[in-house]
Amino acid sequence: MQNYRNPYSDNNIARFYGKIITEPTYSHTILGEDFYKFVLEVKRLSGTSDYVPVTVSKILMDDDFEVGEMINLYGQIRTYNYLGKDSKSHLSIEFFVQGSDGKVLYENDKGNYVDLTGTICKKPVYRETPFGRKITDAFIAVNRSYSTSDYIPVIAWGRTGYSLSKLNVGDKINLVGRFQSRDYQKRFPDGSVENRTAYEISTLYYKSLTTPPASEFVRSNYDETVYESDSDETSLSDFDPTPTTDDDSGIGL
Repeated sequence: MQNYRNPYSDNNIARFYGKIITEPTYSHTILGEDFYKFVLEVKRLSGTSDYVPVTVSKILMDDDFEVGEMINLYGQIRTYNYLGKDSKSHLSIEFFVQGSDGKVLYENDKGNYVDLTGTICKKPVYRETPFGRKITDAFIAVNRSYSTSDYIPVIAWGRTGYSLSKLNVGDKINLVGRFQSRDYQKRFPDGSVENRTAYEISTLYYKSLTTPPASEFVRSNYDETVYESDSDETSLSDFDPTPTTDDDSGIGL
């Protein structure tokens, strides 16, 4: 596999080791370069899986990109706006492949590692789940080349979440966590229910780059068995960070 070297990628680093579970299918062409999509299954320490939507250039693909193959990839977390079937604006989040390391890195994280440096772009919301657990939902804007940004949803639990909720729009942070997928049900006013999947970055720890923090890092005090148990549909995963008059334009796909 060839590798891209992007000088702008230090603020958005993602590495995954997992199994390809869907056939790579053609997605689109940009400037003569074809891109394909597939889903990567990444195991957690608990044995539960996260399902990562992947986009990769045909240039980077080789014989390893087959269903059932285990593969180690690095790249960035990217987000895009799209118009859903409900004619509302939604946010799509995915992993954009830039290359392969050829070996398993971050073994203790089971191949699910995300490192983001960006700016709080929507006031964090600190709330309590139906299970009585404290959680904060937030969005951070991560700059990309060509004067664009990715608006990435993040969550943080317990004391880490409480600390994160005190940050303001415009504050800059460095955050390390993992990519998380979860299924939930969206209930509509007419009583109908739709099954959806939400994607977000679950925070392991973060460092404030704007206000001197109480300690160098603020680390989560919850393990992943807590992360996977929350299916509350009121998460900001159901909202779009871009300006809109619609209160229900979400990341749920």
